[in-house]
Amino acid sequence: MLCLLLVYLSSLPMNSIVPNSIIHFDVNFRILFLSVLLLPIIISPVQAEHVDSIRLQYNAHGVSVRVELSSKEVTIFGAETSTVLEQLDYAGRYKVVDLEILQAPGTVIENQVFDGVTLTLVDSPSSLIQNNTFLNIQSSSSISAIKIVTSPDTVVSGNIINDVTLNNDEFESRETYISSAIEIDSSPNVLVSDNSISNIRASAAPLARTLALGVRSIFSNGVTIQTNFIANLSSSVSVNRVFGIYLFKSNNSLISENTMENLFGHNPQFATYVAGVYVETAENQTLIANTINNLNSRGTSISTGIRLYNVQNIQIDDNEVTFITSGQNSFGMFFTLVNLGEVTGNYLENVTSLAGLETIAFNLEDSNFLNIQENHAVFVDRLVSLSGQSSQNLIFNNVLNEMPIGDEEVGPIISPQSNIEYRVDSNETYFISWVVIDSDPDSYLILENGELLRQGIWQSGVPIILDVSGLPDGEYNYTLIVNDTQGNVATDTVFVYVQPRNFLSEGADYFREIKDDFTFENLVNLSPFIIVVYLAVELIRLQYRSQKRKKLLKKREIRKSLEEIKNRPELIVDNIFTHKDNND
Repeated sequence: MLCLLLVYLSSLPMNSIVPNSIIHFDVNFRILFLSVLLLPIIISPVQAEHVDSIRLQYNAHGVSVRVELSSKEVTIFGAETSTVLEQLDYAGRYKVVDLEILQAPGTVIENQVFDGVTLTLVDSPSSLIQNNTFLNIQSSSSISAIKIVTSPDTVVSGNIINDVTLNNDEFESRETYISSAIEIDSSPNVLVSDNSISNIRASAAPLARTLALGVRSIFSNGVTIQTNFIANLSSSVSVNRVFGIYLFKSNNSLISENTMENLFGHNPQFATYVAGVYVETAENQTLIANTINNLNSRGTSISTGIRLYNVQNIQIDDNEVTFITSGQNSFGMFFTLVNLGEVTGNYLENVTSLAGLETIAFNLEDSNFLNIQENHAVFVDRLVSLSGQSSQNLIFNNVLNEMPIGDEEVGPIISPQSNIEYRVDSNETYFISWVVIDSDPDSYLILENGELLRQGIWQSGVPIILDVSGLPDGEYNYTLIVNDTQGNVATDTVFVYVQPRNFLSEGADYFREIKDDFTFENLVNLSPFIIVVYLAVELIRLQYRSQKRKKLLKKREIRKSLEEIKNRPELIVDNIFTHKDNND
């Protein structure tokens, strides 16, 4: 359209720029007419088709069902037949963000992909949720990838749940908002096993309270949580809690052979709480052979492998808790109001306080009648800490700060770090934080892609921090090499993947370049046609200013005349009675 405008203007005769009122009107009219035609094209954005998000609810009224999902539709079948009970085709019209099944006992949901879709099962006992994949779950309020409500004896097994994110900077209340992979609510005897859970995140404004959880059970007795892998849970900004497994008022539960690693909470101003397992207000709890590794919190924080609060009758055996780091208080296990039970055969290693506070393997507050024996703690300041109301416990045959199990020689131990991935135009800060534990620290080297980047002296328990923000796109590896004074060496390598700009960023750069290059000098150099356009516009502008000035002068003359008439009323009479004889 711009080319058409230039061609049209170039076709005008040269005398069209002569200051003649008729020709001026013709030029002005043509320019105005074409500008009006072009304006909607230039300033009107392309309207993308709006797709509404919906929550799909299906009430089976007591019939067992089977569910299948695709990118275009949700189909509900009878559980034992191929009969289609319900089919919803939503392609291009709206996006399903939550699928809720009601009153469907014995429901089977397996081998399905829930991309951006959560699953809620209500009043559907003895159901099976198996071998499904849940990806890209996003929300600005509390969310769970799988939620089981009043559905006892349900099995949740073999599912992959990756990337569940709660993110909202507008929360200004002190309410609690939760991001979790699996939630069990008022559903006794549920089995949660062999699930892979990763990348559960929660972030909100500072006044809010957020929880990032792997598995959550509330008001559900007899729950079994076993052989699950739970990794990369994080929460930030708000008053936050990060728990691999969380139980509240869930009696007679079994938590066994789960692996929880890389749990991180960060807020330098408010309280942060990180725990591998957190159990509150319950009875008859059994925790056996769980592995909890690399828990990290910052700010006014507490990190602990296993946290029990107001729990009676416990059995905690053969658990492994390693690399527990906190901005303030770190404990291997932390018990408050816990009475009666056994804590035996557990292994705890590298419990660190970044503030230099004393670290404790077993911290007991108002807890009694516990048998704590045959536990092994390494790189911890104290084995057991007892409050004044924790005097009725049996503690014997425990080992503190001897050689780590399976090691022939104690050398530097590096807390492993996860790999980092970000886009090249990201404005966030990314850093690697290595925590090294050793009784005889000496020097360290950091290599970037095999080349020496930095060297120095390290201190046991004090992070070695490397900022890896703002790198060009590509793949990098950073290797930390630490030595102690005894000649022992330890290494750890972290990979940083910097992705190139996507098409949106490239499009923004393209329009920015056009804007930066759009100068008068460039316009003049484009074509003689542009000169014609410029002169025509300048002529219109000068004419407008001239007409405006004439109107202003005329207005001043009128105002001056009115002032004279006001001061000399006889002028009005003389003007009205023009036939009046001046001698009268």
